[in-house]
Amino acid sequence: MIKEYLEVDITTKSRKQEFINARMIYYKILRDLKYSWTAIGHSLKKNHATILHGVRVFEDLITYDSDLKKSYQVIRDIYFEGYHEGKDPLFYITRAELITMVKSLENQLKILTLDNESLKKRLKTYKTYDPIVNMCKSRNKKWKDGEVDYIKNKLNHILNGI
Repeated sequence: MIKEYLEVDITTKSRKQEFINARMIYYKILRDLKYSWTAIGHSLKKNHATILHGVRVFEDLITYDSDLKKSYQVIRDIYFEGYHEGKDPLFYITRAELITMVKSLENQLKILTLDNESLKKRLKTYKTYDPIVNMCKSRNKKWKDGEVDYIKNKLNHILNGI
């Protein structure tokens, strides 16, 4: 919302005033919602002291910077549009919807876990070929007596294990 209104990405590391103002508006809105200094800091990979300083500066600037005040009010109003009974608009999801989402995520996690285990097994199987592949790569000459039989036996052993 800040990005759309101010046309500034608050995650960009810049000391230009428009970026600083956008971040201060973000800090202030989250503080109004009772987010902790640390939580706000984590969201932008900043130290909590940076957030504290930003909010203090914002509260000083807003008294005489009408553009900053207007931007803050517009963004705050957009964010809190439809905001009632102390509920954060981001959390307008019903209990049933949350349960459905959690079940879906759990199923996705199960599928991904099974896929991961399958891939680990395949990787382990392929790693058994490593000694043979490395030996073949290192060979630029004719094979010595017994090396071909050794490779045949190894391949036979590996392929019978699959």
